[in-house]
Parts: sequence; C-alpha cells; structure tokens
Amino acid sequence: MNRMISRGKLQNAQIEDGELKFSRDKTSIPKGMKEFTHKVYEQMSRVRLTHLLVEVASWTGFTQHFTHLKTGEPAEDLEPILAAILAGAPADS
Repeated sequence: MNRMISRGKLQNAQIEDGELKFSRDKTSIPKGMKEFTHKVYEQMSRVRLTHLLVEVASWTGFTQHFTHLKTGEPAEDLEPILAAILAGAPADS
C-alpha cells in the first residue's frame, strides 16, 4: 500500500509529512438533477409532521406511554403532545 500511495496509484490517498491523508471524492451531479429533484418534490404531498407522527403512533403504539399524570389515562388528543415534543427537539436533528 505504501508503494502504491507513493507512486500515486491509490486514488484519494497520499502521504504528507509522514501521515496518511485522504482527500474527499468529488462526485459530479448529472445535468438536470436539480430540476428533476424539484419536480419530484412538487409531486410529493405536503403533510404536517404531527399528522405523520400520529400515523406512525397508530402503527407502533408508542403514544400509549403518554398518560395523564394524575389519572394514568391515555392522552385523547395526541397532536398537542407531539407538537410539544417536536418544539423541544434540537434544530440540527
């Protein structure tokens, strides 16, 4: 490997100051990809994230654990609870 790197035969790898360094592979985006992506997004239906979470909850049942603190009864209206959870989520998640 050392010889291959020294001779420049190993793509995106080089030795600098005795350390092995890797350069990022530059990917090319095909022409028209931005327009295609825009068209795909236009075709997708808009959905509120809380509505999506309510649907996922119906599949998984994870909201059964959201109960009233005093009565222990399950929450009747999940959207405000899910909205509050989303509001508390870090911006980079």
